[in-house]
Amino acid sequence: MDEIYPRTKEVNRLWESRNNGKIKIIVGIRRCGKSYLLNTLFRNRLVQEGFPEDHIFSFAFDSISDVELLRPFEPSRELFLSAKGMELVDDFKFYAYLKSKLRTGEKYVLLLDEIQLLNRFSMTLNALLRNPGLDIYVTGSNSFLLSKDVATTFAGRGETLPLRPLSFGEILTVEKDPYQAYSSFLRFGSLPLVWKAENEEAKTQELISNWEEIYLKDIRERHSIRTEGKLKETLSLLAMQVGSPVSAQKIEATFDSLQRGAKKKRITDDTVNAYISYAEDSFLVEKVGRYQIQGRKELMSPFKVYFTDIGLLQAAISFRSIGRGHILENIVYNHLRYLGYRVFVGVVALYQKEMDQNATYRNAEIDFVAVKGEETIYVQVASALDEENEERELRSLRAIRSSNRKFLITGDYYRKEKTEDGINIAGIFDFLLEEDCLKR
Repeated sequence: MDEIYPRTKEVNRLWESRNNGKIKIIVGIRRCGKSYLLNTLFRNRLVQEGFPEDHIFSFAFDSISDVELLRPFEPSRELFLSAKGMELVDDFKFYAYLKSKLRTGEKYVLLLDEIQLLNRFSMTLNALLRNPGLDIYVTGSNSFLLSKDVATTFAGRGETLPLRPLSFGEILTVEKDPYQAYSSFLRFGSLPLVWKAENEEAKTQELISNWEEIYLKDIRERHSIRTEGKLKETLSLLAMQVGSPVSAQKIEATFDSLQRGAKKKRITDDTVNAYISYAEDSFLVEKVGRYQIQGRKELMSPFKVYFTDIGLLQAAISFRSIGRGHILENIVYNHLRYLGYRVFVGVVALYQKEMDQNATYRNAEIDFVAVKGEETIYVQVASALDEENEERELRSLRAIRSSNRKFLITGDYYRKEKTEDGINIAGIFDFLLEEDCLKR
């Protein structure tokens, strides 16, 4: 069933990056389809375009069958080394194995899966970069492979290619009823394996199982966390407050109020910050800072947190009900990121005149300031519009003294309007499915 999610945009980007002298590093949350993209979709493209299949070398560092292939190679020690709190594959054994497979002077494509599980992977990749006959692609599932680290580690010869869960448009390549698909999208998110499940009950169980046995377990083991309940509860509180300004101190206070009267240790704001950082490292969540539009200044706190996948947000709160508007805001955020924008929460000063005619100002929030290259757009999100809240949402956008495009995204499926002063109003289907929606 995976074949029906072609991930055309991502395959094309990999194809366009071939033979550029850089290591192509696909990063993203576990189970979002990185391995399938690299080892099936991109591999198939290479073969279709005539690259010899016996010169495509694949290795998965999370596969025991692949790792076992290293056993006969020098040095004659165990396959795994303890480092960084994890059991990592021996880099010397892998390098010896790889050299045995490559013939001097010939061109190869290397497809290396979950590279962060290789000990000293950066040194190994830098060594491989010295061979001009190798075109190297890797996947990874943590922030050791983020852009800022890649630029330093590989001295300009590495590039990150982020992979997110399926877009709503990709889901509709399978689910032909957009209304039914969107209803499931709101509840179950867009991880490919979840959409393979046969029914809603199976989707629910897949998400809950993955949340407990993959995502939380991965964080606990990587960071040697003993207090399992505090990590789970912290991420649950973040999910319940998605789209709302939060701070470590606020989470600490909420946690303590919930534990009042119970014989449990309190949580500190330092621990909260650490847990959020660990979740970011695993690509579970993204922390979004505020941006003062008039002063063009980034503000560190409070911040917002959005989940990379809506289904995992739902699993974090055990599928309890939260406001549809918060889910919608997270969906809009994720799609802006899918489109390649850097995203901030905007702060703009609203001018008011009180009854005594004294001028006053108050800060208002713009849900998103989205930036890509020289382009900046302003986006407000509203689950539903009536005369009262439409004027309120538009008021914040109108306070921005800028000629950049402004959008109000609504929970209506389809809606295309433009106000007299040039603000675009778009329904959620228009936003998610129309390629040029934000170019109006």
